[in-house]
Amino acid sequence: MRFGSKGEKQVTRSAYFLCVIHIAVLLLFISMPASGQDPSVSAGGKAFPNAAGNVFETTPPLVATYLDTVGENVGFGEARPGRLRASAKIVNGIQPFDQSTGTSAWRDYIDKSNLLLADNGTGTFVHRFVLSGVMRIRQDASASAGVNVVGYGPAFQDAIAGYLEMGQSGNQAILFGTTGGTHPFNNIFAAEDGSMRIWGVASTAVDGYFTIQVRIPVRFTFTQFRYNPVPPGPSVFNSVQVEMGAYAFKNAEADFASTFNYETQNPIVPDTTNPNLPATGWTYAAASNDITLPSPLSVPTATGTGDAAFSTELGTIENLEAIDEALLPTLKPEGGDFPHGFFSFDVTGVDTAAIIDLTTVMPLAVAPSTQWWFHSPAAGWSTLPASATAGTGQLVMVAADGAEEDLDATDGVLRLLGGPGQVEVIFANSFESPAR
Repeated sequence: MRFGSKGEKQVTRSAYFLCVIHIAVLLLFISMPASGQDPSVSAGGKAFPNAAGNVFETTPPLVATYLDTVGENVGFGEARPGRLRASAKIVNGIQPFDQSTGTSAWRDYIDKSNLLLADNGTGTFVHRFVLSGVMRIRQDASASAGVNVVGYGPAFQDAIAGYLEMGQSGNQAILFGTTGGTHPFNNIFAAEDGSMRIWGVASTAVDGYFTIQVRIPVRFTFTQFRYNPVPPGPSVFNSVQVEMGAYAFKNAEADFASTFNYETQNPIVPDTTNPNLPATGWTYAAASNDITLPSPLSVPTATGTGDAAFSTELGTIENLEAIDEALLPTLKPEGGDFPHGFFSFDVTGVDTAAIIDLTTVMPLAVAPSTQWWFHSPAAGWSTLPASATAGTGQLVMVAADGAEEDLDATDGVLRLLGGPGQVEVIFANSFESPAR
């Protein structure tokens, strides 16, 4: 696959390998501090032309957020056990290696137990998650964007890496993975023989930019994970660390999330190809309390922009659904722009009249003026108190049990219907549209 002229090809590939080195160094730079066997998270970012910075968190609630901005340039990272997010944007790069970056990482310790097996055994286990996001590059042969994910197993014996880059090839842009060198910088997104694997193609530029949506299942295999540990508890033999980085060169944008949907056997499940490990009967306990929570949950948006994640500081999110505009009980607010559509979900297990913070992360960055619009039969369309994080898809809103936004009359259960959007004209709460 040729990237334009010979010179363009060299610049693009040089940017790719420089990125691999830079992100690796940056991730090592923000690696969690040595603190015994405490779970920990870290996040970092660099908005061109600033230097990189970072933040660590080793105590509950184990959420690390770092945001760096210079004008429209953004470097952002957010980490918690079970979720990573990284965004990078640069709009005014001049040299091919001008860049913004975002990084995030979490480390936890997981006891896996099975009554059918002996104590202190080891086996091959798998950590699975979904990488989703979007890349945009300007029509420029030296502009590129990318994302990497790295997983470390017990005692850092297993190091698995995946790298994706988006670059221009002729009159189109491609999303590809190719070999990044020898272990640990192998690439799970390359072809099996290490050659280039094409994951997506954008043949048409819109407003001068090529855009590719990404949603790829990721599988990290750890070969020496300990089960039935004696004594139980955190140790180097049951540690798991996952890191993610996003980068943008010259004139580009990368906004990514890795979503971990923990179920009974997750986040570590036995490799089904290993006959010595039973498929059932497993229990686990994590050093992090957050890792066992069902939130954040994610769902593909009704408009196809990617996965939207939801989490709550109190209670549990249930019955999360993406709602198509055509299925709303009334017309959406006139003049409204809702690129991710609408959502319906419940928050259960909270106190009567509880006031809670809800966090949603959309698959694309939201404008600072974005609000969460909700609908109720009594109020029509109105908004919740909310704040958007610049350069990211995150929106934090406040809702209350029994308030007008709550569609469930049961005490201790909130039911919400709405979505993030911008409306040019704000109507009164009594506004009603004709029924469909």
